[in-house]
Amino acid sequence: MKLRRIALHFVRWMVRNRVAFFIATLVVAVLCAGLIPHIHIHSDMTHYLPDGSAMKQGMEILDAEFPGLQEQAGGFSESLEAMPKGLGKTIIIGVALVFAVLLMMCSSVLEVVIFLITVGVAVLINVGSNALLDGVSMMTNTISPVLQMVLSMDYCIILMNRYRDERLRGRLPVASMNRAVGGTATSILSSAFTTIVSLLMLCLIKLKIGSDLGIVLAKGVAISLICNFTLLPALIIWCRKAIEASRKKVPVLPAGPLSRFEHKFRIPITIVFAAAFVGFTLLQLRTPLFFGPPQWDTEETDNSLQQRIQPAILIYSNADEPAVPALLDSIAADPKVRECISYPSLAGKPLSTSEVITLLSTFAGDKAPALDENMLKMVYYAHEHPVRSEKYSLKTLQQSAEALQQSGMVPAGKGIDIQKMIRKSFTAPGKIPGTSPGMTGSASAGTTEKASVGMTETGHSEGTNSAAEATDNQEVSEITETGMVSGGETPARPAEGPTYEQITTPLTAAEMAAFLPSNPSQVSTLYRMAGKKGGKMTPVEFIRYVRKNIVGKKFYAAFLPKGAAEDLAATDKLYQKILEAGPTVRETPPVTEPPADSSIAAAPAPVAADAPAQGEVTPAPDETLTAMAPAETRSAATIKETPLDRIIDMYVSGKEYAPDVVSRRLRRAGIAVSQGEAELLYLYTAARLYDGPETRLSPETLLNYLADTLLVSPAFSQVVDDSTRAMVTQARDSLLSGAGMLRGPRHSVAVVLNEYEIESDASFAFVDRLRASADQALQEEHYWISESEMYKELKDGFPEELLLLTLLTILSIYIIVAINFRSVLTPIPLIMTVLAGVYANVWASGLGGHSMYYLSYLIVQGILMGATIDYSILFTSCFLSSRQASGPRGALEAAYRASSHSILTSGVILALVPLVMSFTMPDMLVASILRSLSLGAFAVLILILFLLPGVLALLDPLIKYRKKFRPKPGR
Repeated sequence: MKLRRIALHFVRWMVRNRVAFFIATLVVAVLCAGLIPHIHIHSDMTHYLPDGSAMKQGMEILDAEFPGLQEQAGGFSESLEAMPKGLGKTIIIGVALVFAVLLMMCSSVLEVVIFLITVGVAVLINVGSNALLDGVSMMTNTISPVLQMVLSMDYCIILMNRYRDERLRGRLPVASMNRAVGGTATSILSSAFTTIVSLLMLCLIKLKIGSDLGIVLAKGVAISLICNFTLLPALIIWCRKAIEASRKKVPVLPAGPLSRFEHKFRIPITIVFAAAFVGFTLLQLRTPLFFGPPQWDTEETDNSLQQRIQPAILIYSNADEPAVPALLDSIAADPKVRECISYPSLAGKPLSTSEVITLLSTFAGDKAPALDENMLKMVYYAHEHPVRSEKYSLKTLQQSAEALQQSGMVPAGKGIDIQKMIRKSFTAPGKIPGTSPGMTGSASAGTTEKASVGMTETGHSEGTNSAAEATDNQEVSEITETGMVSGGETPARPAEGPTYEQITTPLTAAEMAAFLPSNPSQVSTLYRMAGKKGGKMTPVEFIRYVRKNIVGKKFYAAFLPKGAAEDLAATDKLYQKILEAGPTVRETPPVTEPPADSSIAAAPAPVAADAPAQGEVTPAPDETLTAMAPAETRSAATIKETPLDRIIDMYVSGKEYAPDVVSRRLRRAGIAVSQGEAELLYLYTAARLYDGPETRLSPETLLNYLADTLLVSPAFSQVVDDSTRAMVTQARDSLLSGAGMLRGPRHSVAVVLNEYEIESDASFAFVDRLRASADQALQEEHYWISESEMYKELKDGFPEELLLLTLLTILSIYIIVAINFRSVLTPIPLIMTVLAGVYANVWASGLGGHSMYYLSYLIVQGILMGATIDYSILFTSCFLSSRQASGPRGALEAAYRASSHSILTSGVILALVPLVMSFTMPDMLVASILRSLSLGAFAVLILILFLLPGVLALLDPLIKYRKKFRPKPGR
């Protein structure tokens, strides 16, 4: 009694000082509104992993030693990276629905406004006070205002209904408010306390987002409770006249028929109630649960997100690094594993040339440098053979030079072109052999005015060497420019033209040059090309060789002056006529006429064993063949050999030479080729022809050797352009910097890119395999981090977590209700009613093959058991209060009349508003929670209004009442 008097005095004091409480509440609301922009919102779900989670421990190491790696690897919270669009519209729809329900159910239009102001201020204070916390999740920040509104609205309704009843008894407004506050305080405090305790039970969820939501909602309910006793009484008293003036009728349940029905069929109703509880408990087990949250439904959301490449990150001690390559190789055998990346595999694992290119493409994507595999083979060969003594023929070197330039390592205009030197022999003044205008019938009109297509207007060759090179070319220049030869006499041609005997007589190169007449050096070059060095050819053979192997080859024909081919054809035709006419001197032994298509093979002559067959020489057409200008007829027996002739001999012979010999001979021939460039060509040739076991280098060794050794060598520095150098530097920087991100002071990470879905039986089995493989291979502590790993942890711990949460929530509610009613039996049907509604919601969520988000299950169970138990407590309190003055049926009717309106109003809000908002909520996670909450509230509402009364009527003889609740004799 003493406590009761203290409570009554406190209530009167609050009502008496309602203005001060009102002002204080508004001040706090304004201050909290200013704190809203300072709320820290966590968008990363991994922030809420339990402390004992292995993945949580791995995340702490990852954040400490590898900042930023999580985002680059793909992250684990993409579904929570941005506030969903359209959220404001959804909240407006929810508030409008609450207003519509209240407008329909409240006795006065003004009551609706007063309720919304009271709850709105409470919501504002709660949201603003979140700034004082370490942070809240985006889900909590989104859903808590709506849930706070629907959870605490019934407190306003209960207080208003009791105030109205007191006014109907003729009491004054202040006195009515005193009695309303005092009369409803126990019921409201009991309901609020059960709700707060149930919400705080969410802190038991291992994923800390449960405690995040539970603390914010429990705080919100407490704030709403305070506003209900401070702000609402002042508003009601101040607006009492407007409230009375705006009274209207409200829908009510038919209390009489319902109470009679419940009392009459109390046994069948109790059986149905028990069957519903058992049935829903069993049916809810069939609903599959999923643990990966639905994705934000924004315009940027990729609907195929579940099919993307998933990164699984292994964090391991550096002491276990030697075992990692074998571990990743075993994991890579899985057909759905796309790539395994680690520090050893990126920087330390020996790779072939093709594997290096694949690795760069995988790691850098479109930004990967376009490395040529042949160039990589050259680098591999150079690294593995630091000392070399290869010898190659000039023909082999020529093929390598062309391939080297095509690879991009040698810029255009650089490199070594062996056959370019052969063409150089045609740049001296002279005419095409056999096109002399002094010969009868020769087509002299084809002679060109310029010495060469490759000469400039001033007569200088486009390919002339620098002054420094001129010294090396002195010997060549003296021969090719003067056209002087040494030797004996050659047969003289008659002025009227050649004779049969002349064109069929074998001649040396010097004799042929004097006979035609032509430049001796050029004729000597042709003899060497035909394999006739030191040998003889008849003019017929020579002209036909030139036509077939010089004019007849596209490579050389491109450099002939206009009309040269016609001149040679005319000369050949003339020789053919002379051959057909026969010998002019009968006593001269006849010469066998070569066939019409005769070539060098028609006149047998000694040919070098290594000499190419006719027509085999096919250089790259990038130089100009010059026409041979007229030369004086000279008598010569020999022609002085030039350095260029030696190069031709080397090429034709097929002999193999060392790089220093080749570079020296090339320089003497007028081609400035350093020994380093020659060594580069030899290195490239060696790599091309290497047929030994496959060489393997680590990327770190490869790129460091390439950048620090080869690219700074004299040979490479002259032939590698800036773009190639930058390409290699970029490859080293991108690869080694990326590899460095994978190795920390004490730990390293490996990334397994796989094609498994985020959440499926297959992905969870893959997680188990990863765990088992790492446990077997690694000795030190190690952790796996991935979305599938996180959801697997949640799934493994869910049964135990659900059981613990359910038992503790039931126990806490049971204790509160038992103390409130001073009965050990009364709480049982109330708790069974709420649990049946929760299980009905879970079963309904799984209909049609659908699944339910596990967090929705846990959160909705906690919210429903805390919120809807209020309805059971309110109805039971009214039943027991009326039971002392009437029998069970009369008490049921009184309970319906006293509580059904409040229960129906609050229940419709809790069932309807979240349901409608779930269809417009852009966040699927929040939408799933709202939809589950709506289904559960609807089920509990049906059970409380239509089954619980019958159960209470049946259990009436067993209920132990307080003294004031004891019924009087009679009905």
